[in-house]
Amino acid sequence: MKKLICILVSALAVVSVVLTGCTGTYDKTPDQFSKITWTTSDYSLRFAPDNDCKGRYTFDGKPYDIRLEFGPTRVTAYDADDADKVFFQASWTYEEEDYLYIYDIKFNTNDYKLLKENFVEFLRLYQDKKN
Repeated sequence: MKKLICILVSALAVVSVVLTGCTGTYDKTPDQFSKITWTTSDYSLRFAPDNDCKGRYTFDGKPYDIRLEFGPTRVTAYDADDADKVFFQASWTYEEEDYLYIYDIKFNTNDYKLLKENFVEFLRLYQDKKN
């Protein structure tokens, strides 16, 4: 029995090391930048870290005011007017040096019915530098 427990503990330790190695670790998250606005090339998503990560997402001509919160690998966008209402959840990583890649996006289609027609699964944002 002791051998089985030792084997299981060892296996869990190995799995946790492997999984930790799969996630990116960065010096800072996208919300820790200053004097920039993260922007998609079509301006469908824009947010400014200096402004409490508030921004705007536009779909089918309708703008939604949102606020983003970043974790080590996940991002949650909340409705800027109702902090309890999630707008979308996704994963994030950096692409090259200056690009933010938000992917595996899951929109809250229960509260935002129009987003049922939104099939966007990823967004690529660049740093729009402020003077």
